[in-house]
Amino acid sequence: MLEEVSEEEEIKQALESIKSMNFDDNMKAVAEKKIKERILEARRNRAEQNQQEEIDNRVDLKEELEIQVHIKEENKKKERELKEFWD
Repeated sequence: MLEEVSEEEEIKQALESIKSMNFDDNMKAVAEKKIKERILEARRNRAEQNQQEEIDNRVDLKEELEIQVHIKEENKKKERELKEFWD
């Protein structure tokens, strides 16, 4: 099974490749700067995605709790109705 490589890891690998190539220093510096910017962008994107997932999870949990409360209330209502019927 192939292991998925994150976007940040791919960018870091590209940075290492550039460092090992024989470019002039100015060209290498520009490439490194662009790659570091991409790394930061990838980290921001991942942080935003994690934040959105956490928000989604909280919404899902709240909805699940509301459903559980509703089910319990319905069960209690049915129990009362049955008790009243048999009394």
